[in-house]
Amino acid sequence: MPKFAIVEFVDEKTVEFIPCSWLCADNKSAHWPGFVSRIKVAKAIQSEILPDDGWKVFSVRIMAFAGKGSVHITFEILQKLSYCRLCSS
Repeated sequence: MPKFAIVEFVDEKTVEFIPCSWLCADNKSAHWPGFVSRIKVAKAIQSEILPDDGWKVFSVRIMAFAGKGSVHITFEILQKLSYCRLCSS
């Protein structure tokens, strides 16, 4: 079973690499932490922390699934494409 998903946040028109545990049961929405710090969000993704009640839920479209070894590669690709929420200023 894959550990991560590459998802498009539909309304925000951004793409992100998130732990599959952040996906909702319907696979059409996902949790996103309210952290202000991009570093804290990156650590949450890499550590696969579980969402809590304070996280917002957004509509998503799953683009692909990936294994844990793909984290750094995917961040680099998304940053170059300027799609990544985490990577944008």
